[in-house]
Amino acid sequence: MRHRWITLSGALALLILSVGLLAGGRVGFTFFPSPDGTTVRANIAFVAGTPPERVDAFMDQVRLALEEVQQSYDEPLVKVKVTRLGQGISSQGTGARGDQFASMIVELTSPDSRSVSNQRLISEWQRRIPKAAGLDAVQITAISGGPPGRDVDVRLTGADAFTLKAAAEVLAASMEEIPGLYAIEDDTPYGQEQLLVSLTAQGEALGLTPRKLASELRGFFDGTLVQRFQDGLEEVEVRVMLPARERHNPLTLERLFIPLPTGDWVPLDHVASFSSQPGFETLRHADARLAVHVSAEVDRSQGNAGLIRERLAAEVLPNLARDFGIEWSFQGRAVDQQETLGDMRLGLLFALVAIYIVLAWMFANYLLPLVVMAIIPFGLLGAIAGHWVLGLELTILSFFGIFGLTGIVVNNSIILVSFYQALREQGVEAETAIIEASCLRLRAVLITSITTIAGLTPLLFETSVQAQFLIPMAVSIMFGLAVATLLVLVVIPALMRVAVR
Repeated sequence: MRHRWITLSGALALLILSVGLLAGGRVGFTFFPSPDGTTVRANIAFVAGTPPERVDAFMDQVRLALEEVQQSYDEPLVKVKVTRLGQGISSQGTGARGDQFASMIVELTSPDSRSVSNQRLISEWQRRIPKAAGLDAVQITAISGGPPGRDVDVRLTGADAFTLKAAAEVLAASMEEIPGLYAIEDDTPYGQEQLLVSLTAQGEALGLTPRKLASELRGFFDGTLVQRFQDGLEEVEVRVMLPARERHNPLTLERLFIPLPTGDWVPLDHVASFSSQPGFETLRHADARLAVHVSAEVDRSQGNAGLIRERLAAEVLPNLARDFGIEWSFQGRAVDQQETLGDMRLGLLFALVAIYIVLAWMFANYLLPLVVMAIIPFGLLGAIAGHWVLGLELTILSFFGIFGLTGIVVNNSIILVSFYQALREQGVEAETAIIEASCLRLRAVLITSITTIAGLTPLLFETSVQAQFLIPMAVSIMFGLAVATLLVLVVIPALMRVAVR
């Protein structure tokens, strides 16, 4: 009471220090915790044109590598594994299709019954998979709970497919240099080679147009419809085309003759030139624009998704946009995080207004509710300090705990301020009433906090997977309440002495 300004300044300094721990990255933030699950998927991609027999033989080596990992540990790890040829598996359950793709779904034993983490299993498995000719990518990721999408997902738009693909490859190379990122991939894999047929100047002089040339080639290889007739209840189409042995022979283009508008015939290679380029398995659009997504998973023991996104936004993506003339945006869990935090900020504002209205009505005073609510920010101090001490990251559930803490810490302030009001109504002088209220309500304030903290303590020592979602929320409430309770007995009396006369 004698050094109230020093007391308030010291408490404010501690609050600024705790916020600095969060802003400086010493206490990380992860939108949603992702404890180990029971499913791991492996996606294998070869270059286009790879025979399915070679892909099948490589999958046998992938299975053998997984069995070697299993045999290196004395505990059971794998329960079931299923292989799919000709299809990859994405985070949404579907993926690219083609003879060059394959995937494997592995069901693991419960994380509670094994000591090997999913990340360790994936690292061991990937290290044992051999290299192979024509192998394009091997992506092994764990399927975890929580919101859909990947930890880091960058959408590139604003250019043609080949420019976006080139930008995606540069971005993927940059992401590989960032510690903590793995399973980096884009959703536009290369497909089979495309043959480009261009009309030459001689062809144009002979009266051909690109449309006419395309129509003739389509007729040779896809067929020209010459007749339809009814066969019972079915309609039958009659198409004229080259024989199958000619249509599947690349030498056909060298000896093919094209009709001219004059009725004469000319060799195709006299009126057209040929070139090739890689094709794409799939072209995706977002908001009616061609888009490529480059995504990756985050190993939380080595990096934080939020900090990695900040690094990409500051160091990599601006240069990429300048060099390729494209636009970028974060997608996946980053969008969910932004929307959720925005809704929570709005909800917090309404909650604070509601608390103030209730307190103003109860105290019949406009100033005392602000004194009571002044302790609310110090709950954040304890929550951040608790996560820092225990080496945990803040999650969305941590903020749920902080929101719940808002009402709890206000209760202790109400106990103190309401007793002070009662003493003032009895005619006790202001400073004496503050000291008397603090001394007489010490036991009540401590008991209400200690019982809550004691009830939540067992949750901190729970090791089950289900408890990993709730531990951050419990830490926020326990440490926030413990720190706020001590500060209620120190800060609120000093603040009251400054605010009231």
